[in-house]
Amino acid sequence: MKKFNLLLALGFLMFSVANAEESLNMHLKLVRITDAAPPEVFEKTVLFTLGIPARSAGVVFEHEDYTVVHPFVRARSGVLVLAYPIPTDPSVTRLKYRFVVDGAWIRDPNNPRFETDDSGVPLSVFALPARDPFTPERKMLEGRTAHFIFKAPSGETITVEGSFNGWDPFMYEMEETSAGIYELAVPLTPGRHYYAFVRRGQRFLDTLNPEKAYSRAAGQEASVLEVR
Repeated sequence: MKKFNLLLALGFLMFSVANAEESLNMHLKLVRITDAAPPEVFEKTVLFTLGIPARSAGVVFEHEDYTVVHPFVRARSGVLVLAYPIPTDPSVTRLKYRFVVDGAWIRDPNNPRFETDDSGVPLSVFALPARDPFTPERKMLEGRTAHFIFKAPSGETITVEGSFNGWDPFMYEMEETSAGIYELAVPLTPGRHYYAFVRRGQRFLDTLNPEKAYSRAAGQEASVLEVR
């Protein structure tokens, strides 16, 4: 047991060193945790806690296909804690997860929200806060995947057409990720791409992207995205 506690303490130290840029507020938050509680968002992370005795414990997530175990570390109070970064993928609007405690998969005992998968196994569920779509980082290319964002009344059908899909106004339908916010991730090849949004048969340029140019294929002005 002493060896395990030493490993947990070392893990907490490594966690602190690896996250040297975390804010003082985050450090104070972790230090002041005295009891296990439901998950909560703090800064850019989701804090998970576990108060039951365990030799080893971690969290696995559905959006990672349950293949990565994120280990808890022990706070000064003895409570196990995990600060999990909020995923940057806009399609992940809820965290579905399980705790792995001493080799057994269990629901989060501090989170009353859960649902069952196709095999009847219960999954804890935590809804992520609505992201602010109008920030530069949401428009960035991740690898060679473009994340498109469009704002319209809720319940609409919004699509993306462009040089990458032959200007087909029906191929790429956007998902309403929160009320009135529509998003879509599209893998793109390197090069210059032209695109526009389509709502009720009308074309709209991307107001978040100042780059615009005349597209001969579209026969009119379009938003422009360069992929390198």
